[in-house]
Amino acid sequence: MRQYWSIIGIVALGLQAGCGGGGSSGNNNSVGNNNNVPNPNADTRLQVDARANYAANTPQRAAFDLLNAERQRCGFGVMHQSVALDRAVFGHARYLVRNQLFDHRETNANLPFFTGTEPADRASREGYSRNVIDELFGLNFTGTVPLSREAIGQAAVRSLLSAPYHLNGMMSGQREVGIALVSSQDPEMAGNPQLTNFVFNLMLGLPSGQAQQEITRGEVKTYPCAGTTNTVTQLLDEQPNPIPNRNLKTQPIGQPILLRAAVGQRLSLNQFQMTDQAGQAVSLLLLNRTNDPHRNLNLIRDNEAVLMPDRPLQPQHRYRVVAEGTVDGQAFTKVDFFFTTGAVNEF
Repeated sequence: MRQYWSIIGIVALGLQAGCGGGGSSGNNNSVGNNNNVPNPNADTRLQVDARANYAANTPQRAAFDLLNAERQRCGFGVMHQSVALDRAVFGHARYLVRNQLFDHRETNANLPFFTGTEPADRASREGYSRNVIDELFGLNFTGTVPLSREAIGQAAVRSLLSAPYHLNGMMSGQREVGIALVSSQDPEMAGNPQLTNFVFNLMLGLPSGQAQQEITRGEVKTYPCAGTTNTVTQLLDEQPNPIPNRNLKTQPIGQPILLRAAVGQRLSLNQFQMTDQAGQAVSLLLLNRTNDPHRNLNLIRDNEAVLMPDRPLQPQHRYRVVAEGTVDGQAFTKVDFFFTTGAVNEF
């Protein structure tokens, strides 16, 4: 059976007024009322202690540890585990696998394991009081499993970090995360013993009354950043497609680079360059608020920009990224760092 891996689009429900992080948090799909708006004087400092009780050697622990290692290294702050979000995202993954579906919405309440139409419904059902909910699918897989369950958790995070809109969400200011991996071979799934189907998804949340994690005003943070290793070499799928007229399965791009200033500021790039370890330039496509083909979804904000290599990157190869620009009209210290790719990825 041919393997199938996929990244599916972000959904964000419930944005507090006048605030927001990166990624899909920018959707103006308000849920609830003004009681969900955090105190503007609330603590926005970055979290430094990644609290979780996921068991060792599980896909959830592998995904949680990798996500937080990448966030902390690059200055975005870490996430805490939310058991309520774990339950919400696990319930949705069971619904999808059992019914052989793949969607953010649960549209048929009569199907097994129905838990709520929208992500926010499912979070609320589990008692999660929130300002923002982001749901991201790392991968959907059908066929002979080429990886251990732990490795699938890591691969799913890498895939999300390789897709511009999902990368944006993965580095956003939310404070909590729930993670699930469900297989058709799990109890109660009634799967085909000759065929394995996996759904890996996670849900990022910002609890009611809390402010998003925020980087220092005037600074610019990036992902990848100095010291990042084992990134993917190519992006083969993302929905929505950051380059709508391009089939990423046949014309992949390389690992994108996210640049972000503080929320509410305006980031502008005057010049940027990426070179391989031989000093050869890599052609880059700029994705920002102005030219975003999905601007109506508000996935890229004024404080963000994404540089997309126009071709796949070489495996186990070191790249240099240099960028200069302004934040609110003031020149920021030049971004200049190296990162290293991993093996060629097939998803």
